This record gives sequence, structure tokens and C-alpha cells, in this order.
Amino acid sequence: TSSRCSSGGICGSLKFAGCAVMRMMAELWGVLFPALKTLPIIAYIIMAPLLLTQSCTKKKCTIMAFPDLPTKFESYYDQRAVLIVLSTFCTHILLSFIPIKTRILPNGAKSRGNGVVTLLLFCLAIPAAVYLKYNVQLIYTLVRQLLATYTVLGVLLGGFLYIKSYYAPRSQRNSRTVGHFLTDFVEGREVTPRLGSLDLKSTLFRYSFICLVIFNIVVIMRDVQLSKGVFSPVLTLVCAFQIIYAVDFLWFEDSFYTTWEYTKQGTGLLVAGFYCTLPFYFAVISRIVMNYRTVMPWYCLVSISLLFLTGYIIRRASNNQKNAFRNNPSSLAVAHLESVPTSAGTRLLVGGWWGVIRHPNYAGDILVQLASALLCGFDHGLPWLFLGLSVLSLLVRSYEVEESCKQKYGLSWSNYAGRVKYKLIPKVF
Repeated sequence: TSSRCSSGGICGSLKFAGCAVMRMMAELWGVLFPALKTLPIIAYIIMAPLLLTQSCTKKKCTIMAFPDLPTKFESYYDQRAVLIVLSTFCTHILLSFIPIKTRILPNGAKSRGNGVVTLLLFCLAIPAAVYLKYNVQLIYTLVRQLLATYTVLGVLLGGFLYIKSYYAPRSQRNSRTVGHFLTDFVEGREVTPRLGSLDLKSTLFRYSFICLVIFNIVVIMRDVQLSKGVFSPVLTLVCAFQIIYAVDFLWFEDSFYTTWEYTKQGTGLLVAGFYCTLPFYFAVISRIVMNYRTVMPWYCLVSISLLFLTGYIIRRASNNQKNAFRNNPSSLAVAHLESVPTSAGTRLLVGGWWGVIRHPNYAGDILVQLASALLCGFDHGLPWLFLGLSVLSLLVRSYEVEESCKQKYGLSWSNYAGRVKYKLIPKVF
């Protein structure tokens, strides 16, 4: 470039000036383009849970109009909400050190296998709080303030993770970092960060599911109180679905360490913000059923329960199969399944669930969430919007996973894709 811009005279000066302007525009675009791509993601992380929460209240539940957002500061900040968040978060961190089944993770942290024990201790705290005459239902009445507090916590954790990543070993760096602050802040510069022996990603994920269980228990308690002891079968089923979904992760938490989400996805604002607000996404469904007292005949409830059970079995069985194969391909549980070798020295599973479609765990997940949406009926569009967003996120993740596998395995992945042609629906897609 310098040789082309060094001619003398007026023409040379104009050419030099033109080159300088082009260079400045290229540098400016290099700064602005990542920001233009990242800013909508940041806005979505911060605003999506709030918009979903405010879209369906007792007064109005519609996706055809922008939700009414309170303008008073008190609508988003409450000292009691801050106290609930900080006390439960710090308690969870402390309980995470209970040694149940300890093993060393690749990043040097320790997995202690104590998710279920931690959940039980939190659940036991509810009757204890009721006995001591604490108003447990504040968790429901302060839902907007709690959401705002968790959103702030997610942003602060994202900032902490970004700063911490500069002290992380190169082996833990995220290959998707681009050197731009906003992009790396959102995506995360480190994949599996740890603080001492504490694995931060799995700790945050576990905490979000514990909060989800607690919220659903409180929802049932509040509904029973408001309806004077009359249980709602639909609400009970919705909460049961969500509790089963959360307990499943805690019971099989070891399988999380072999997932793409844990081993490949960076841990930045996107992960921290989503984990902190995850219970509020699920809460949309239970709040709709509770606010509008959805009623369904028994045969619909049975059919929806069977759909949920089918999705759960597919999701859990395929995840167990994948986890067993990744940990020990020679184990009796998976040794009989067909697999193909790769240039990386590993093998790709083309038998069992993973020989039918490429992402059976995602397909099961979609069926589980479809069952929850069906429990809301068809009077409200919000559950279906929520389902659509969930399906879209799983589709995006499936493409990210496949792109990562294509880069890692090359021709071996092409052979695998030729053997297992469909992503989510056999013979269709």
C-alpha cells in the first residue's frame, strides 16, 4: 500500500490522501462492525427476559402489542430482592464445596457431584422459612425486581469473566475470540473458567436449575393459597415438568462436562446472563397457567404427559449414550454401537440414537418444551413465541456444533453426515 501511495505531485498527494481515507474507513469498519453485530445480542440478553415477563400479566397477555414497562425505579429495585439473590447465590457457592463424588476436570477444577444434595438443602429451607414465619412468596411477588437483580448479576459476572480471562492459560482460551472488546465480552475469552477448585460454568448452570425448582415450588404454594387449597392439575403438571427437567440436570450433572456447551462455548456475558435469568424464561409458562387458571380434560393432560415423557426419554437416553461413549467407547453400554474413526484419533457414533438423527438430544428437548406450551392452550401466543425462540436457539446451536465438528474432523465429518443425513426429524429435516 505504501508503494502505491508514494507518487509525487498533486496526483500522488490525492492518491495518498485517498489511500489514507480508505485505510481509516477500513479501520473504522473493523471497529464498528463487531459492535454492530454484538449490540443487538447484548440488548437481547438484558431485555428479552423482562419483555417476556411483562408480556403476560393478569391484566393483559398478548404478543401483538409492546408490553407495558414500568418507569419507576422501585419497579426494578428492591432491597429484599437483592438480599434474596445475594444470600442464595453465596449459599450455593458455599454448598458447592460439599464433597460427594469428587473428580478432577480438564481445567484443573473439581467436580464434587453435589447438585442434588444442594437442591435438597435449598428445598428444606422452604418449610424452615415458613415455620419461622418468613414470607416465602416474596419470590413470586418480587419477580420483576428479582429478574432485574439477576440481570445485573449476569452483567457483573460477564465483566468479571472478561477480566479474569486475561490471566487464564492459553489452553482455556476461546478460539472464537476476535480481539474486539464487545464481541469477546459477550462470547467470552475463556471456555471453562475456574476460581481455585470451583468450576464457574457448571456452578452457574447448577444454580440456575436450583432456582428454577425453588420458583416452581413457590408458584404451587401461592396458587394453593389464592385458590383456598384447590390444586390446579394443569399448573401442577407444568411445574412438575419444569422440576423434572431441572432435577434431571442435577442428577446427571457429570454428563454436562462432555457437552459442546461446556467444552466449546465461551463463558462470557452470553452464558452468564442466560444462566442467571434462565428460571424466568421457564416462569413465563407457569405464570400464564396460574394467572388464567387454564383448564383441560384429563385425556389431554394424559396425552401431553406422554409427549413430555417421550421427549424426556429421547433427550436423557441420547445424552447418556453420548456421555458414555465419550468417556469410554469400550464400555459395555456402547461398545456394540457402530462408530466411524476420525483423523483426530477419536470416533464418531453412528449407532443408537445418534445413528437416527444428528441431534436426538435437541429433538427430545423440543418435544419437552412443546408439551409445556400445549399445557397453556391456544388462547395466548406467548408460550408459542417462547417455544419458537427455544427451537431457534437449538437450531443455531446445532449449526454451530456441526461447523465446529466439520473444522475438527474434516472428511470424517462429511462421511458421518452422509451416513446420518437428518438433523432433528428423521426423513424430514
